[in-house]
Amino acid sequence: MSTDAPAGNSRSGYRLDWMISVDDHILEPPGIWQDRLPARYLEAGPQVVIVDGAEYWRYEGRLFPTSGLSAVAGKKYEDITPHALSYADMRPGCHEPKARLRDMDEAGVVASINFPSFPRFAGQTFMEGDDPVLGELCIKAWNDWLFEEWCAAGPGRFIPGTLIPFWDVQASVREVQRCAEMGSKGIIFSENPAKLSHQGQRLPSIHSFDRHWDPLWAVLQETGLPLLMHYGSSSNMSKTADDAPYLVSLAANSFILPISTTLDWIFSGILGRYPGLKVCMSESQIGWVAPALERAEYVLKVQGHWNRRYLRQGTLADHQRGDGGLIEREELLFIDERMPTEIFKDQIFACFFEDFVGMRAIRELGAIDNVMIEMDYPHTDSTWPNSLPRALEQVEGLTDEEKWKVLAGNAIRVHNFEPAYPEPAAVS
Repeated sequence: MSTDAPAGNSRSGYRLDWMISVDDHILEPPGIWQDRLPARYLEAGPQVVIVDGAEYWRYEGRLFPTSGLSAVAGKKYEDITPHALSYADMRPGCHEPKARLRDMDEAGVVASINFPSFPRFAGQTFMEGDDPVLGELCIKAWNDWLFEEWCAAGPGRFIPGTLIPFWDVQASVREVQRCAEMGSKGIIFSENPAKLSHQGQRLPSIHSFDRHWDPLWAVLQETGLPLLMHYGSSSNMSKTADDAPYLVSLAANSFILPISTTLDWIFSGILGRYPGLKVCMSESQIGWVAPALERAEYVLKVQGHWNRRYLRQGTLADHQRGDGGLIEREELLFIDERMPTEIFKDQIFACFFEDFVGMRAIRELGAIDNVMIEMDYPHTDSTWPNSLPRALEQVEGLTDEEKWKVLAGNAIRVHNFEPAYPEPAAVS
């Protein structure tokens, strides 16, 4: 597929009158699972119910309210509340694809990737359920609905990112293959699976010595589908104290989580073994990229040699012994001989909604090809309905080619997706 920029409103010919948002969200319509699950699973499967006058999702007998923070589009800042809300209280664009398209047009967004809501950002709700068979069926039903109804409502307007039952690697491989055949443009995964549990057992980290996840990385490289990891998909929002204001976590985790995820991938050796694998972080912001890579290169230079040779293992007593429980590795840690900045530029991508400082640093770093814009509709951080004007403010000072890459070109390339531009353009 050609990634040449279409004619647009800039003198250079690069189209700057629309943007692609690589991070938005769907509040799933109530019928998704009831319309698709086998009859014997309908009672346990997800459905919207009314209990004591309040609306909930029910799954395997447990009730899940919808947070008001998940659907704030159209509300004033002072009217935002974390209290549960019903579908009647939401803007239609939160859950109706045709209404979403109207809201995208208003914001200057030509195409959008959408993450799930009830299943949580990576499908953790189904992973934590009692019945893994039902959980996998629910994942498949969500993917089927995404293609059959959501994406079908606007061909060329929605970039399909699909879920996998990542608690089962072989089932995940099969679902990647199935979704690739349907036209998936990305596979949703957790930013840190080691923080998640399935049926009482922690999932392996991406560093697992037995290379637990390799079949998944292999099929992603084979299909060319990028890995999509949304901020918070590890269900692990760190906090400084139990009684600290939630604002502390909201601000801090925008840096803590994507930095940790990036360093995990850089030092894992995985990207060296799978050079065709692309890793995308959603709602990650970008201001941390340059200092994190600078620090990564420094610690690799001064401490990389001994870290390549030893594996940390053992009990607390081993660590108290003084050597940290270190044992000689059977193989060196780093297969990848590239420096961290080179690894990032080759295979890692970050996105942002507002990060003026980060945009300047990214240009200086020479990593314009590694960042994409988002509007985060309909969440609290969303730039809707002023998404395109806000984006254009942040890319001011870049060349038209660089602006186009951030607004749309990088997303077109990474996701191998050709958007269908509406007319007239959002900005003349």
